[in-house]
Amino acid sequence: GRLLSDFAKKFLDKMDALCGRTGEKLRGYAGAGAAALAREVSELSGQWRQWVSLWEQGHAAERERLSTFSPFLASYHAADEARGGTLDALELPAASDADADPSRLGRVVAHSFGGALPTMESLRRPKRLTVHGSD
Repeated sequence: GRLLSDFAKKFLDKMDALCGRTGEKLRGYAGAGAAALAREVSELSGQWRQWVSLWEQGHAAERERLSTFSPFLASYHAADEARGGTLDALELPAASDADADPSRLGRVVAHSFGGALPTMESLRRPKRLTVHGSD
């Protein structure tokens, strides 16, 4: 989504400089180099946290939209997939009875997802995702 693409634009060059494009520089951080790497990663993670906080403040309306985090889920609709989309069905895990015949258990399939992604007011501030499904 937008948060991740903005994040990548801001920090990708720093990560490449620190680790190498494919991680090849990480092998050089042995012994004393490991402490230097830890300091740089700690500094960078502080910058990340600050940037995410500022991004969320500036994009308050966007962070409440599913499309900000997952454009795929925001645009997913089972009817589109039935007409030749990339998925046959988006099946969700369901509770099952160990003694029941698996063929008799119904499949729970997601038909679409709600566009809003409200943040719940609790310590970890989880997001609530609405799934419109078959059960």
